[in-house]
Formats: sequence, structure tokens, C-alpha cells
Amino acid sequence: MSTPDSKSSPKPPFFTASCSLLIGTIFMLVMITVAYLSWYNKDWQAFWEKQNRQPQQILEITPKYDLGKMLKDIKDHTTLVLAPGKYVGNFQVQNRKGIILKSQILESGEMAILETSNGIALEWTECTDCQIQRIQFQTSDPKTPALSFIQSSNVQLNAIKVIGPSLGLWIRLDSKKIELKDSVIQAGIKVQKCEDVMFHDNQIQGNSEDAAIFAEEVTYLELVNNKIQAGLGMILKKINAHTPKQPNLLAQNTIQSTKEALLIDTSSHFQLLQNTYTTKQGPALRIVNSHQIELGRPSQINKIETQEGTALFISQSSGIVIQEIWCRNQDAKQFAVVLQSCESIQLIRNRIIGYPEYLEDGRMNDLKGGGLSVQKTTDTVLVDNEIYDSQRSGISIQGKSQIILRRNQIHDNWGNGLTAQESQVQIEAGNKIIRNRGKGISMQDSEGQIIQSEITENQDNGIDLDNSSPTIQRNKITMNAGHGIALRQNSLPNLQQNEIIQNQGFGIWFGHPKRMEWRQNTFDRNGQGYSNDTTLPAPTQQPTQPENASASPLPNSGTTAKPEAKDTGENKATSASVSQPSSKPQPPSQPSSKPQPLPIDPVEAFDQIGKEPHK
Repeated sequence: MSTPDSKSSPKPPFFTASCSLLIGTIFMLVMITVAYLSWYNKDWQAFWEKQNRQPQQILEITPKYDLGKMLKDIKDHTTLVLAPGKYVGNFQVQNRKGIILKSQILESGEMAILETSNGIALEWTECTDCQIQRIQFQTSDPKTPALSFIQSSNVQLNAIKVIGPSLGLWIRLDSKKIELKDSVIQAGIKVQKCEDVMFHDNQIQGNSEDAAIFAEEVTYLELVNNKIQAGLGMILKKINAHTPKQPNLLAQNTIQSTKEALLIDTSSHFQLLQNTYTTKQGPALRIVNSHQIELGRPSQINKIETQEGTALFISQSSGIVIQEIWCRNQDAKQFAVVLQSCESIQLIRNRIIGYPEYLEDGRMNDLKGGGLSVQKTTDTVLVDNEIYDSQRSGISIQGKSQIILRRNQIHDNWGNGLTAQESQVQIEAGNKIIRNRGKGISMQDSEGQIIQSEITENQDNGIDLDNSSPTIQRNKITMNAGHGIALRQNSLPNLQQNEIIQNQGFGIWFGHPKRMEWRQNTFDRNGQGYSNDTTLPAPTQQPTQPENASASPLPNSGTTAKPEAKDTGENKATSASVSQPSSKPQPPSQPSSKPQPLPIDPVEAFDQIGKEPHK
């Protein structure tokens, strides 16, 4: 029987204070250890494996050994040191870990050669943590690669040489973390359905009609400082990054090809930095149906050049930033850069040029290629670009495109500085459209604005509008060989605060406008007067406009309608603006104070990347 005292006595606690303190201390130590491994040694799994790695067994063999049997029976964590010589056969390594295959080091630099006339010289299947160093692989079978990897991971290939008639190296089927470095591949490379493939400091020489590098369905691809020569350079399809913060990387590569140097197709998240793409038959660089690509950065300039075709062609793509490229072509029928059916494209600080040819006395004899074509492309922004020496227009905009221009230099092109058709064009502050052989700006069936820019010294009209009515405000429209502004069918621009000075024709030439609004414009020393229509109200300081200020319209321009002009009385004109018209435009009364560009050797100039822009 229990006594009353025993019933009321307290039970001992389940955990004592000392036990709780001990458990809390152990928990804190575990958390500190995890935090240490996570923060100071992020690859803690590799660290743990390194500490528990088995020692390597080293075997030295010569061509007298049966290498095929040794590779079939080889144990994990074994290093095979091959004496120089030929090892003939179809060799395989399957389901092994930690295998190292390398040549014996000799002063002569000779390598061990794994060779076959039929099939694959060496195939690795389901192998991990393997290395191949200073081994040569070669096959004469056009249907198979010399070296192949299937479902293998964490493989390092250093200073190897691969020779094949068409395909040298094939990496495929869920292989991961494959690194090729300091190697020579004298055949094509194919990479399919893999992750984390990296090529650094290699020489790759394709010797067939196939691409030197063909990669498809790869998650993260990195190519740095490779030299690639082939009939066809690289084709990259369905290449994506693990995360947008770690984009695929192509940097400091040199690609020389007969046909296309690089094609990026149906891919996303790329950085292309400081590469050189050169081809005889373009496009040198083509981007199709791809997104979020950064082409160039300050001091990491890409050079893109082709003899025939377009140098840079981008279609059906979005989120493309083109920065600090030097791009040119030599094709009489193609623009240097073409944007087609794209959206959200940015061009920043690029140089887009054609290929001029000079006579011995320094005069330009011929000009081919050059210029930018924008077709059916929306949300396009051009900032601080220099576009010159184009056989056609510096910029051609067509197909209901939308484009914004800021601080660009468009000069010395053989066509118009800028041509827009059925598009929306915002020419904002700081653009210089000068010394073009055609019109400075030509807009047909387009809308937008021309603000705070210089349109000067062009060999036709400064601004030519046909069925277009942009806002034209605070511009310097000077010293053009034609009219300052020419208005054709249904063009009703809003003119404000422009300096329309010293143009060879009229300050404003009217074709078929129905009305006109202008204010605070300055007209001075235009060769044929400030306007070709005598019904316009006289500007300030000019009470009447003489009848002889009305000249014939431009050829093929139709009859001259009487506009319903509205002059606020704030426009200014000097007496020089009502000089007698002439049948043909005459040179400006004063020569330009700006120096003309000196002829430059195009090859030499193209090699001098990063220097001051050509003026």
C-alpha cells in the first residue's frame, strides 16, 4: 500500500538541466559544422570524397601488353602510364571510377597512340572521375568518332590529340562535367544531351562539310580561348543555362570558316565576349529563335566579318544586347547587320561599316557592304553607335518596325543616312547624320519624331518626308545640298525651334501638305529662300516674300498645293534667305568647318579594336 506521503512526493524530471545543456551544446556544434562546410567549403561533398579517396594504383605498360584486356579488367582508381607507341584496337572502359590514362613523358614529346581503322578507338561508358592526358586517338572510319563518352561524368581531357576523317570527339547521353583543355582536335566535335561541357585553350580543325563543333540539348556550355578553323564553324542548338545568373559563355575564341562561323539556334542565356568571327560566305554570326543573349561588353569587343553575305544576322529573337562590336562585310547586295522579326534589341557603342577600296592617291574607288537593316522588329534601341561607309543607307528601317536612336553617328554612307518605311522612328537627342551621299533622313509612311540632332552636309535633302508627319524640334538642319526639309504627299510635321541654315535649296520645300504649323524656327542663308510657296506668311523681320522665291517643285514630285500655313510670327529669317532661286542646287556658300575623314586601310582599321572611333 502506498502512503499519503508517497502519493504527494514529486516525480523526478525527464531531462535534467545538465542533460538539456548537453543536448543544446551538441546541436549547436552540429549547426556550426554544417554552416562551416556550407560557407567556407561549399563543395563539401567533393571535400569529403577527397578525404576518403582510395590511393591510386599505377601501372606502366608498353605496346606489347594487351591494352584491351587491361582496360576491360581494370580496377577503380588505377593510373595507366602508356609508353609511346601505337596501340591498335577498339578499346573500351565501362563503369569505372578514378581511371587515369596518360602517356609517359619523354623529352622528344612523343605520345602513346590509340588507333583503329574501323570503329571507335576508345569509348568510355558510365565512368566517373576520369582523366586522359597526352594521348593521341585516331580512326580512319568516317562513320565513327575516334574518342567517345557515354553517360560519363567529371572527366578531364588535357593535352590530347584526336584525329578522324569527320568526327573526332563525341560526348553524349547524359554525360556531365566534361572538360577539354590544351588539346588539338583535327576533326569535328559533337556534344548531345549533356550538362556542363567546357572547352578551354584548344585548337580545333574541322576537316569535313560538317561543323567543327555541333552541340545540341546541352545545359551550360563554356568555350574560352579556342582557335577554330573549318569549312563550317559552330552550330549550337537548344543550349540553355542552369540559371540566368550563370549564362553560357563564349569568350576569346577565334573562329575562321569558309561558310557560317557561328549559329545559335533555339537557345537562351548566352554571353559572347571578345570573340573574332571571320568567314568568306556569311553570315559570320547568326542568331535564330533565341533569347537573352549578351553580345559584347566594354573592353570585350567582338569582331565580326564576312566577305559575302551579312556579317551579323538575327531573326525571331528577343532580349538581345549588342554592345561594343565591330562589324563589317564586303557584299554589294547585303547589309552588314540585319535584324528581322525580333523584339527588345539593344545596340550600344558598336561600329558597323562596309569595305572601302582606295586609289593610290587616297581617293575612294569603290565601297561595298555596310549598314544596318531593321525589318519587322519592335522595341529596338540604338545608343552611341557609329555607322559609316555603307554602300546603301546607313540605317534602313522597314516593315512596321519600332526604333529609338540616341547619340549615334551616321555618316559618309553612299545612300541615305537613315531610311524609314512604314515604321515608327524616334530620333532623340545627340544624333549626327552627316556627309551622306543621299538624304540625311527619309521617312515614307512613317511616324515619330526628330529631336535635337544634327542633319548636315548631306548631298540631298536634309529631311525628306512622304506621307509622314513627325515632330521636328530643336535640330540643326544645315549645309545640305538639297532642301533643308522637303514635304511630299500628306506630310504635316510639327516644326519647332529648328535652325534651318545654309541649305542649298529651300529651307522648306512644299509638295502636297494641306496645312503647316511651325514656330520659333530660324531660317538663314538658304540658297533658294526659306520656302517655295508665296502664300506662306512672312517670317519675322521679312515683311514680304518676293514672287521669285517660288521655284519649281523637285522632279517627279507632282503639282504644288497651296498649304494652309500657320506661322506664329516667332520664326526668323534674314534677307539672305530670299535669294534668287537657281535651276540646279549650288554648293553651300561656306565650306564646312569640320575636317573630312582621311582614307584608312580597312584591314588595318579593323584590327585596331578599342581605339578612338573613325571620324
